[in-house]
Amino acid sequence: MKALRLMMSVLAAGALMVGCGGGGSGEDAFRPTEPRQSTLTITPVNGTLPSNRSGFGPEANSPFTTQLNVRFTRADGSAVPDGTTVQLRIDNVAIGALSILDDPETTDINEFTTLFGVIFTETSGGQATFFFHSGPVPGAAVLTASGVDPATGTTITSNFTLTVTVGPEPFQRLLVEPVRTVLPPNLFGVRPFLGSPFISEVVVTLRRLDGTLVGSSNVEDGGGIGVSINPVTSGAFSTLDDPETEDDQDPDSANEFLILLGAGGVDVVAGKSTLFFHSFSPGQSTMTVTAIDPDTGANLSQQVVFTITDTAPGLPSQLAYVTDAPPLYVPESGGNSNYPFQVFVDTGNGQGVPDPVAAGSAVNNVQFEILEDGAAGGETLTSVDANGTNVEGRTIRTRTFAGIASGVFRAGTRQGTIAVRATADRRDNNVDNGIQDPVITQQSLTVSDGKLFSLQITVPDTNALRINRVDPNVELQGTAIVPPDPDGTYSLTVSAIGLDRQGNPILAGTPITFGLVDSPISGFPNTGSGNFVISGGDGNPQEAGTGFTAPGGQFQTAGGGAGPGDTILVFGEESAGNRDLESARTVETVSSQTSLSVTTRFNRNDDTGQIVDNGPVLPYLVGRATIGNISSSAATDELGVATTTLNYPTNAIGHVVAIWARGIGDSVGGVAEQVSDAELIVYPGVAPATIVVSPSSIPANSTQQVTICVFDAASAPVQGIPVGFQFSNPPSVATVDGVSLNGVVATPTGTNGCTVAEVTTAGIANGGSTRSVVFSAGGDSEAVAIVGPEISILQAFPSSFIGTGGRVNLRLLDGNGNPISGVFITAECQGTDGAAFFITEPPGTTDADGRTTSLITTSGLVGANDVGSGQCTFRAAGGTPSVVVDFIGVDICRFGFSPSC
Repeated sequence: MKALRLMMSVLAAGALMVGCGGGGSGEDAFRPTEPRQSTLTITPVNGTLPSNRSGFGPEANSPFTTQLNVRFTRADGSAVPDGTTVQLRIDNVAIGALSILDDPETTDINEFTTLFGVIFTETSGGQATFFFHSGPVPGAAVLTASGVDPATGTTITSNFTLTVTVGPEPFQRLLVEPVRTVLPPNLFGVRPFLGSPFISEVVVTLRRLDGTLVGSSNVEDGGGIGVSINPVTSGAFSTLDDPETEDDQDPDSANEFLILLGAGGVDVVAGKSTLFFHSFSPGQSTMTVTAIDPDTGANLSQQVVFTITDTAPGLPSQLAYVTDAPPLYVPESGGNSNYPFQVFVDTGNGQGVPDPVAAGSAVNNVQFEILEDGAAGGETLTSVDANGTNVEGRTIRTRTFAGIASGVFRAGTRQGTIAVRATADRRDNNVDNGIQDPVITQQSLTVSDGKLFSLQITVPDTNALRINRVDPNVELQGTAIVPPDPDGTYSLTVSAIGLDRQGNPILAGTPITFGLVDSPISGFPNTGSGNFVISGGDGNPQEAGTGFTAPGGQFQTAGGGAGPGDTILVFGEESAGNRDLESARTVETVSSQTSLSVTTRFNRNDDTGQIVDNGPVLPYLVGRATIGNISSSAATDELGVATTTLNYPTNAIGHVVAIWARGIGDSVGGVAEQVSDAELIVYPGVAPATIVVSPSSIPANSTQQVTICVFDAASAPVQGIPVGFQFSNPPSVATVDGVSLNGVVATPTGTNGCTVAEVTTAGIANGGSTRSVVFSAGGDSEAVAIVGPEISILQAFPSSFIGTGGRVNLRLLDGNGNPISGVFITAECQGTDGAAFFITEPPGTTDADGRTTSLITTSGLVGANDVGSGQCTFRAAGGTPSVVVDFIGVDICRFGFSPSC
């Protein structure tokens, strides 16, 4: 626009000058002295440019652009006034075009990138700045600059011829070349490999404006290329593996070829980058590649569209529920009775069916129905159909959006398993016109009343035990297992999970009562964790009554007897058909040794609908809590789990305890059933346990006492725990408390957490082999080394034979000269020069005096001239000690026998 304004002002000035041209024309007219004329000079930065055969637009630092400086000076050499208009014209626009500096005041046009054949600008300091941009045609272009001389008012001109040579062949500065743009979908997730049909190699070439390749351009230095894939549901890209990537032993992260990206930067080497496009699901993905020209700073971009072919028609092939069925409850229970569900209608290649349309209108393409009879239960399905209308019933129809059909199941009064079927039509993806080729799936829903039917106690084995502190308000430092101020008690997490009769979690907020029994017992810790003394296996609770009998019971005498307020636990689950009699009740009276009554009746044991009495077959125990305590009540969460805490002193670790949980179940005959569970555990210590064995080594071939102690992580002694043992590389005699090779120490750990074992070994002749006995308890183990005698001797009598074999008497002694019995001795013989040896009687095992014998027979030890010899080596088991017996041959020629040799 400014160029146009400048042009208009020049034309007006010319008209003005013409209008002032009157005056006399005679010879007598006054002739003033003519002023000297101003000058125009055109000076290009570059007088020769290559032709722009690729048609690139004007850019700073472009080889196809040069600056033209037009100098406008008065005759005295001074600059014309600023703002003097200068026009520049080119005679052949095929060779080039002109522009000027961009004017920031004209926001609607960029004067530098807008090309003209004729253009104007104003001087500043006597200079007007233009730009010449070469075109596609080589040749000589004549540039003509003109302007009005401010001194004479006349127009002056100046010419300059600029040469455009033949430029580089047409090229793209950013070129993206895929091997192929149509790929099959990778429906089964085949891992990438070179040559995969699911991968297209893409070569990106980056050139400068002069056509030369960009050498190297790294992302870290702000260069390289940028790559993005949209959308990533249909594809992604990866790059060549970088050998400098640190190997983290994960092949999926150490090899860049296997790392699939949606966007990222890629380095350029030798003007090239290699990419790999990976197909996913059917559809189209656009790869956009961007770069910045390193010379001009221009933003470059190219796009390639990849088509992932859809190999299946857009009709239903399979259906699948994408929502998991939650526990459902009848409405009057107060629990959740609604289930929003969704079904995915697949075309067979992992893609959803198209949104269903027939004759230009939306139609329903999925039918939901409740299969079971029993409409009186009131369960229904709801959704919105293709017309946008709410539909409800036992059979409804709806439509998919992006392959997803949705609905809601509403439970009625009926309990049990209810199936909801989804059906689509493979023929035309339309169920409004009938279902001709059904595609079906179904989901089973469990509807129940949420009332407690079964209860199970569980104790987690990780992070379940807490060491109680004297002052719990003091903040602990670090991650220590044991606090600095333990108070001598532990707290164990105990949970109970409740189910209703259909297997759903009982309703959240259901109260569960907990309790425990830990006395009276006997045998702790001397024989283990202890046994409840008022107990038996012949309990018989009265179904729907308060009586309890046990033919073998000793309710009045055992352990001092039972009394009112004690707890009786009946383990009904341990006997088939008596699940309902699993009980935790409070004793009201003890009538006799074999009979007592409870304050709350036992259950009816009527899982079959009829009361079943199986007689006196149930395990039971009676007792009370005298050591530990348990938080008595907790409420269930949404999973039907109630959690509480069992508390006990550390000096009870290893002591048996019975814990129980109880809740209110369904009412029968107006009386609520009490659902219970009881389990036997021991008061646990804090893991990990540590076993300490003293001494750490014992002499061999003797009987030694070894003390084994077991402590928990807080150094509390673990009582009543059995200690196992196992010999490693055992000798011929290896026992612990009279038990050979492996087993359990006779006595469990005592009140101090320790027990003593008697270790006996025999038959160890040397210390050459490593032998030990390993003791283990509580997950820890420690070995006791069995040390053989430092020096032992195997003697042979005689030590050599001449010309024959014979019986070898052997004796094994320790370093103190004492005989070593029970050691197996081996023999090995080898002859030379034809001598043969036969171990007729192997040496065997040493007796109580450390003795054994062996018979060696030979041949070839007597002859003429060439006579054989040899030796036999006797070794104790393990290889040492050993002794060698020599067998010397006899050459008869040496003794003058006749005939002579």
